[in-house]
Amino acid sequence: MFVEFTVGEKCVCMHKNVAYISKITKIQEIRGVKYYFVHYEGWSKNRDEKIPVGSDRLFKGTMEEFKLNHPGVNADESRPALMEKNKRKRKADPVVEDNKEDADVSALQAKKPHFSIEWPKEMLSIVIFDQMVANEKPVELIARLPPNGQTVNDIVKAYMEFLGVPADSMEETENQILQYNENGVSLSNLSLAHSAQGLLALFNAIHNSQLIRAEEKDQFYKLYADHAMNNGLSYEEIRKKPVENGFYASKHYGIVHFLRMFSIIEEKCVPDMKPHVIIGANRFLQFLENNRDQFFDEEIDYEPIPIKEEKEVEGTSSS
Repeated sequence: MFVEFTVGEKCVCMHKNVAYISKITKIQEIRGVKYYFVHYEGWSKNRDEKIPVGSDRLFKGTMEEFKLNHPGVNADESRPALMEKNKRKRKADPVVEDNKEDADVSALQAKKPHFSIEWPKEMLSIVIFDQMVANEKPVELIARLPPNGQTVNDIVKAYMEFLGVPADSMEETENQILQYNENGVSLSNLSLAHSAQGLLALFNAIHNSQLIRAEEKDQFYKLYADHAMNNGLSYEEIRKKPVENGFYASKHYGIVHFLRMFSIIEEKCVPDMKPHVIIGANRFLQFLENNRDQFFDEEIDYEPIPIKEEKEVEGTSSS
């Protein structure tokens, strides 16, 4: 029996073999297929799932009625676990952590470090959420360009200030006088600051080739075009050599793209990375964990893909 739902109607929806209280937020036809936009209670306000009309995942009635009619089915009246987020307010000032740099860094050999990313809980949840957004078919959301104070440059600057090391130049990683012991292990916070600048340089070097997703290309190309226009350069000059022509992705993108870089460091970057960059990566992640709310808010850090792009696709398919 074909069951229809109306906009605003509450229902029960199956998600990965678990039943959740849900609501139909809108009904839309996309490329000839009609979809219900289903919002699970407790999810981010921007997180709806598209489910084709006629799907057997949707059920009329309340959760209580569903349980009576479907005994044995795993039902959860809360949000899916992976979508849980910290509801604390943003903090204006970084949280100061214990000063353990010497003890932690001394355990890592700078010559041939054994390295693996140690993901703090909140940072891992951001990466998981970002991957879930990317796996939607079709993708609905993209990472929003952050406001001033929350770019990768701002994040690195805050970390350098936390370490007590000046950061006058955020894009350059010139050689600094570092103190190492005979094993090549740093003896001071200066190594962590040097690592942060190395991570910043890596971000700018690989951003356009490895950290941008297909749905974010229009947003990205506009930044290129604006930079070219403002600096009297051609678009091709910026595209071929962005950093050499003064375009730094770290001035425009925030923690979402920065964490994407951390997620591929082990697989793609470690063999070519300098030891002093590697040794500070996990300490940087812990700083981000302690200051999550200063740099990330799931409610505003993603935005819907502009509707005009979708209309162009639909128009193309119907013509």
